[in-house]
Amino acid sequence: MRRDFPPRIRSLRRCCKSVPRRGTTTPPDAFLHLLDLESDLKNPGFMDWRGGDFPPRIRSLRRCLTRTISVLSMSRVLDLFFFVLIFLGTTHVAVAQSHADPAAIDAKVAHIELLLHEWQLNEAKSQAESLLHDYPDLPAVELAAAWVKFHLGQQEQAAELAARAVAVLGPRLQMDPRVAKIQAMARITRGFVSQSSSDGRVLVQFAPGPDEILVPDLMEAIGKTLSVVGKDLGYTPSHPIVAQILPDSAALADATGLTEEQISTSGTIAVCKFTRLLVTSPRITLKGYSYLDTVSHELVHLIISEKTHNHTPIWIHEALAKFEETRWRSTEPLYHHGME
Repeated sequence: MRRDFPPRIRSLRRCCKSVPRRGTTTPPDAFLHLLDLESDLKNPGFMDWRGGDFPPRIRSLRRCLTRTISVLSMSRVLDLFFFVLIFLGTTHVAVAQSHADPAAIDAKVAHIELLLHEWQLNEAKSQAESLLHDYPDLPAVELAAAWVKFHLGQQEQAAELAARAVAVLGPRLQMDPRVAKIQAMARITRGFVSQSSSDGRVLVQFAPGPDEILVPDLMEAIGKTLSVVGKDLGYTPSHPIVAQILPDSAALADATGLTEEQISTSGTIAVCKFTRLLVTSPRITLKGYSYLDTVSHELVHLIISEKTHNHTPIWIHEALAKFEETRWRSTEPLYHHGME
């Protein structure tokens, strides 16, 4: 079994066996062997130690430790050793990222953008997570992952990733319109709570308070639309449908990029955008509005966009959405008796 361990672990075992008695300051040879970074760091995909291509901080590490280790007690030596292991782990990441091909990363980021433009949320999420795992500290990757989380309705996480990217690139990145949208949505949804349907197909986000009464009916309407309209159009999204109840038209403007004047003059009350259903609370209107048919209408837009990769003329979009918006309640009677 011993021969199956990596060389570093086998060396650590020898080091621990050869620890001198208390008071001895001379480090064991096995420990000095561990400071030979050549054998540990020279792996495929990383720089060649013998070629002298390692950063100066790596080349100086062995010299620094060799000089100072003789004046430390053995307990301090072992503490220092474990620090070195942690240091080497972070260095591997830095070296790997320094060898990243910028053109390849730009191509992957652009492909994620294309997937989001075509409303292919699941694939965009998968590729963004993989890219962020490989290059967690690259600002372009962080912003791409933030933009995907923005579409997923994970506004707080999106804002955190975007903030990390902005902290590195500063004002240049602050001008990116995606950053403004991410920050605006994080501000709008701060304090929101989420409720998920029992089958996990619907996620409703809203501010605590009166709007909570809308949630069960919204979940029912969205769930039935997925079943009925999904069958009509031959497609049902496989990801959870995120519906966000916004408090007023100003929030709808910030969330969509429209102006309040455009919203007021067009009578816009709900929008399907960024693979989310953005619905204004009926509380802001004098007599309310048919918000259940409205949210079903917007969900039809989402289904069409995903099924056709966002390649459907707007007139067909609106015609189908208008035709299908009441299909979710097609089994209900045409007349309901009033309260007795």
